[in-house]
Formats: sequence, structure tokens, C-alpha cells
Amino acid sequence: MRQAGGIALRLVHAFAGGRVGRALPLSAAIRRSLAGQDLEKLAALVSASDEGSLHENLLSLTRHPAMATEPVTAGRRTGAFAADLPGRLMYRDMCEYLPGDVLVKVDRASMAVGLEARCPLLDHRIVEFALRLPPHVKVRGNTSKWLLRQVLRQYVPEALFARPKAGFNIPIGAWLRGPVRPWAEDVLATARRSNDGVLDQRRVARIWREHLTGTHDRGNELWAILMFQAWRATHDRASSPLDRRIAAGAA
Repeated sequence: MRQAGGIALRLVHAFAGGRVGRALPLSAAIRRSLAGQDLEKLAALVSASDEGSLHENLLSLTRHPAMATEPVTAGRRTGAFAADLPGRLMYRDMCEYLPGDVLVKVDRASMAVGLEARCPLLDHRIVEFALRLPPHVKVRGNTSKWLLRQVLRQYVPEALFARPKAGFNIPIGAWLRGPVRPWAEDVLATARRSNDGVLDQRRVARIWREHLTGTHDRGNELWAILMFQAWRATHDRASSPLDRRIAAGAA
């Protein structure tokens, strides 16, 4: 049933980006939801074959990366000590997502301006205490961080934490269709000319075309590709001719 549900969601996503879907009298908000990446991600989550796939789909931008070859990944943590699914997913987050994504970004951004940032909930005593807690005091019904919220009520007005998350997302999709488009096209053109086999250029061209035409919002996926290419260009400029010769010989 989950596999069938995933297929149905992907069909809806594809239909919304087609000519018939774009011709329907839908509101802008509904159209963005259907053509955006959220529906595609939901389809991947619904049809995940195991816990590892579920966690990876939660964190991945797309099920079809633009890399021409399969990326090499480290062994995945299982969190086998936890008897409940949320506990095992939290353990994976602690071992992979937090140190490899969120925390390192905070550290880089704060250090770039000389700001000393600290995450108080990362104190090892708090982490050890949290790992010993039973599931029902972490998540209760639809309320996450249940125990932490009970503690906060003693010190902070509830209005400050009993509200939806306020993210820091930037309008990448709109920027790529607007002011950032010339730069993005230059970066992608350089990647096509090099054609070194790292990226699947046909897929990159397709998702760029889908994004520009509004068929689907591929902003986050394209941004990852552009950042990768910009990093490579910076590295190539910074490396010496000797470094490049050594790299070519190793290849």
C-alpha cells in the first residue's frame, strides 16, 4: 500500500508540472505545493523500503542525484539500541545530520564573523540523559520535545515556544529565475564544457529547464549543484600547476 501511495503521489507531482496541470485554475499556493519538492519528498518517504531509506529520504534533496557515478558514503548508523522508530531516527540524526550539516553550518557562519556560538543542549550530560528517556516523554501525541516544553513553561512564556517553527529559507527558486540566473548559467556552462564525468549533464540540463519553465521547483537541488561547481572552480584556481599534474596522474 505504501509503494502504491508513493507512485500515486509521484503521478500527481508529474501531472501538476505538465501542460494540463498548469492549465488548471489552481491557486498559486496549491500550484507551488504540487510542483515543488515537498510532494516528491513525501512520495519518497511513503514508499521507503526500510528505516535507513526513510532517514536518507528525509535529509536528501532528491531521489535522483545529478552525480554521474554513485557517491561513496560512510557506513550508516542504525541506532539498534533504541526499541522505537523515533529513537532510532534521532540517533541517526545525532551521528550524521547534526555534525555533518546543521552544526557545521552554524559553526562556519558564526566563526566567519568572529562570533562564538554554543549549543547548550549538546552538553554530554544532557545527551546521555536524553538517550535514557522513554519515548513517551520525548514525543507525546503530536507534540515533539514534550519534556523540554514542560521545563520551559517554568521559565519562559508559552507564547515563545508553543508556535510553529520559523525557518530561515531564502527564495532560491525565485533568485535562480531572476537576478542570479546569469551567474548560474555561467557556472552550468563551465561544467558542461569541462564534461569530466562527475555530473550527469543531461540530468542537470533537464532540471534547469524544468525550473526555468516552472514545471517543477528545483531550486534547492540546483543550488547544491551550483555550490559544488563553484567550490570546484575555486579549488582549481587555487591549486598550483604541480597540484593539477599530480591530480591528473593519480586519475
